[in-house]
Amino acid sequence: MPGTPSPKEKNRSEKVFIRMSVDELAVARGNAEKYCGGNLSKWLRERAQNPMLDVSIKMQDERDEA
Repeated sequence: MPGTPSPKEKNRSEKVFIRMSVDELAVARGNAEKYCGGNLSKWLRERAQNPMLDVSIKMQDERDEA
């Protein structure tokens, strides 16, 4: 079936490199600590897969500050 990945393709992983400023990296690491037990790779993958994650984090941060 076209467009359906084979099992071999589903398990394939790619390395991705991103450039971040020190401040951006600090924010990402802080969120990884808070939401993924410090696993920065997992945090970045989850953020890429869930576009509403930034909104929910902002709401949680506002709630934590109150």
